[in-house]
Amino acid sequence: MPLVALDLAVLLSEQGRTQELKSLALDLLAVFESREIHRESTAVLILFRRACEEERLTAKLARQFASLLRKGRG
Repeated sequence: MPLVALDLAVLLSEQGRTQELKSLALDLLAVFESREIHRESTAVLILFRRACEEERLTAKLARQFASLLRKGRG
């Protein structure tokens, strides 16, 4: 579920839907925090949330965050 949310973030970013991105970022971090995850994954999500809050998230950056999280699951 959380990784699918990052795919959604790519689409929202491409469409310029920043308010929805900010909400998604908060929800996504809460989901990951409720599970036992690696510290590195939490750091990626914090950077994702900051980029959303500062309206700097691009589709390319969202894809990079998703890629980092997918690698961390293995």
